[in-house]
Amino acid sequence: MTHGRNFGLLTTFEEAREANPYELARHWSDVSSLAKFSGFETRHLAYDIDELATMAALGKCLVQWLPIAINKALLAGGTVGQLATAAGMSPQELAATWREWSHGQRWMWGEGLIENRARAHDRVEEILAVALGERTCADCGGAIPTGTPPYPADMDGNGRLCSNCQQRAGVDMNDLVECTDCPARPLFDRAAIDHHRHLTHRAR
Repeated sequence: MTHGRNFGLLTTFEEAREANPYELARHWSDVSSLAKFSGFETRHLAYDIDELATMAALGKCLVQWLPIAINKALLAGGTVGQLATAAGMSPQELAATWREWSHGQRWMWGEGLIENRARAHDRVEEILAVALGERTCADCGGAIPTGTPPYPADMDGNGRLCSNCQQRAGVDMNDLVECTDCPARPLFDRAAIDHHRHLTHRAR
């Protein structure tokens, strides 16, 4: 990444992407003014090319940073409605934008995602799930994050406890049976799985 504002007029997207994004934003303001107010008779193609490269690189960078801004604002106490209005998105679009980024972070870092960041991701997932009316824990009332194994599942295959409450309840996953006929693959006690299959899947 290039630091300092002495990178001159840019000619390619790759050059612009190498620049510090904050300095690139200031550079865009300078060059955009030159391109727009130099007059049709005296304007130079070099300014227009520089403006295009700068805008393309800056736009890509801001799109990549958007879910990080969502993450910070939700953890700071902002509501999903406030953020959706600020971003010009629906709450569902806002959640999808953040979740795609969060999934990528978890996939990239795996178990290397440090504990406090993992908790922060879980917290934002809970905030989004509650705001969107998704599943909530029957014990603590918090949201059940997407991907949490549904347990103990009701007859419709919906889990009633979040992962934290599952741990506090001493759930032993080795004693549970997964229903492979349900899309969410809910987990049942061995005594309940047959009853669930009889009621839910007997017509199949």
